[in-house]
Amino acid sequence: MHIKTSIISIIALGVIILGIFSTVVSHENIVIAKKSSSSSKSLQQIPSNSTDFPSPEDVSTITLTFLKPSKDVVGAYHINGELKNTGNESLSFVQIKSHFYDKNMNIVAIESGFTNPINLEPGQTGDFDVLLLKDKYGSTPPAFFKLSYDWQ
Repeated sequence: MHIKTSIISIIALGVIILGIFSTVVSHENIVIAKKSSSSSKSLQQIPSNSTDFPSPEDVSTITLTFLKPSKDVVGAYHINGELKNTGNESLSFVQIKSHFYDKNMNIVAIESGFTNPINLEPGQTGDFDVLLLKDKYGSTPPAFFKLSYDWQ
């Protein structure tokens, strides 16, 4: 009888410790998420124009359906987004370039990424993440970014 009580006590203690650990981890994730989202407010998008596409008539070929700039806990900037092929032809090797500028509109860095999937059929969407590591911008953090696009 004493052994059953001890086993039940150990199990109960384990459940309590697991609950406390889960609460602490959840709280830390909320704090990290708040830090990431609050720091991204300083990174503003400059709208793309027709020269940011393979040719001026390609402006209506893709549509940006989602965009979220953010800064992670190690100081890297992410430009996450989703593109939709709104044209009538398949697009191959869809590349997104992000031009990063400082507060005085001086270029800080240019980074690129590809959609996933890399080829987009008409009507298909693809997501992307353009990453700017801290060692690429040094002591001059970006304040603005502008997207340009290319495909075959």
